[in-house]
Amino acid sequence: MNRRQHIEHNQMSAVSYRKKRSILPGIFMFLLVIAIIGAIGIGVLYIFIPDRYEEVRSTVAHIIGDPVGDVIYALETEDFIVALDLAANLDSEALEERIRERLSTIEYEFISEVREYSITMTELSIIDRMNFHGISSKITSVRNTVSRLNDSRIAFNTAELLLAEGDYAAAIPQFMLVIEEDPNYDRASNRARSATDTLRNEALVSAENYSAYGDYESAISILNNALLVIENDSELTLQMTLYKAAFEIASRQRILDTASNYADANNWANAIATLNMGLIDMPGDVSIEDRLLIYRQLYVTSAITDADILVDQGEHDEAIAMLSNVLNTLPDNMQIMEQIDRIMDLRPISMSILAVIDSRNYRHEVGLPVDYFGGQHYEAFRFWAYVQDIEDEYDYNYSYVTYSLSGSFSLFTAYIAASSELHPDIEFAIEITLDDDITVFSHEGFEADSSLVPIRVSVSNAAAMTISVRASIDTEDADFWDLDNQSIYLVNAEVTR
Repeated sequence: MNRRQHIEHNQMSAVSYRKKRSILPGIFMFLLVIAIIGAIGIGVLYIFIPDRYEEVRSTVAHIIGDPVGDVIYALETEDFIVALDLAANLDSEALEERIRERLSTIEYEFISEVREYSITMTELSIIDRMNFHGISSKITSVRNTVSRLNDSRIAFNTAELLLAEGDYAAAIPQFMLVIEEDPNYDRASNRARSATDTLRNEALVSAENYSAYGDYESAISILNNALLVIENDSELTLQMTLYKAAFEIASRQRILDTASNYADANNWANAIATLNMGLIDMPGDVSIEDRLLIYRQLYVTSAITDADILVDQGEHDEAIAMLSNVLNTLPDNMQIMEQIDRIMDLRPISMSILAVIDSRNYRHEVGLPVDYFGGQHYEAFRFWAYVQDIEDEYDYNYSYVTYSLSGSFSLFTAYIAASSELHPDIEFAIEITLDDDITVFSHEGFEADSSLVPIRVSVSNAAAMTISVRASIDTEDADFWDLDNQSIYLVNAEVTR
């Protein structure tokens, strides 16, 4: 190389060196600017979009091979099993701190409605399984917040659907379940107030329509249902009070009118039952109680009067049955009980209870004795009259019985009936005497084909009663072999005290 060439070579090397020196500061400046811009960008993300800051940070850490960042990145990408495996190989306070930050991000994102409930709860469960004891309370807090917000959102969405269907009564309680932390809280509160106003107005109008037709019960029911939703509402409560008062007046009058209608028809049992039912619905009502006292006494008076009429007609059993029926309505009424006891004493009793002082050819028979016409009787009192032929002289034997009355009875009743074997040629005569042969009844010419002959005699204060039976015969036509052992009956024979 000659001198000229050497000089040119040195000059070119100097230029190249000077160029290199001028480029290096530029490269460093470029890298510095990039670093500053990156730092500023991350700062902006942290300040204005904190929910994306952690994601960017973990992504960068993942790219540069940071193990802690790998765990966070796996959580962010919902690769939860990988995150759990990576965390198991780390024992780092840095990871616990990053997980704490991750929990704050999860909570913020769920509040901001950018995360789904199921994914969020799954991630919290994975983090819990990493067993960082220092953040267990934080995990519980975030889980509670997420659960409460989820319930709140479900309530809000349910309320919106119910509101769209016009079911204000069901929508209002759902709106009230929305919590303050829920972004829907203000909307829920406004819609609850609006729905409350609508429900109140509809209830008042509907109740007024029912009350216009006197249907206070339906009006009260509507307001009751509204008050179950809008508790302690003054306007609803006031109208409820007014309708209840009107309903009470109308109910009382209806009860009294119904009872009065029954009473006018002498149906005292239903009249009293109506008033008793009224007192169940309106306990202590003075008007109903006063009417009930009056009707009870009128029922007793009416029943006793009717029973006396039946007794006078000899229908003692019917009188007792009627009074017993009164006790079904008035079970403790002493007047009715005393009347029943009195009529029981007055009721006719079978003559068989009387003590027999003396008798001849007489017998008390039971077992359905049969009379001449085929009639059967529960019991009968039989009298024989033997007819004997002694040398063309006829002996007409007679029958009798004497009872002790002891002055205890007032009336004796019976019917004369022919026995089934009575011969048509025989006639009977019956006589009843008291004490010293005072005749109180007599009947002659009773034959086989005679109808039943009634006996009704007063025996008041009598000590004894004698019933005598004699026979007579048409001797021209008589066949004495057939006339032996002839008899008649007294049936339905009774005494009354």
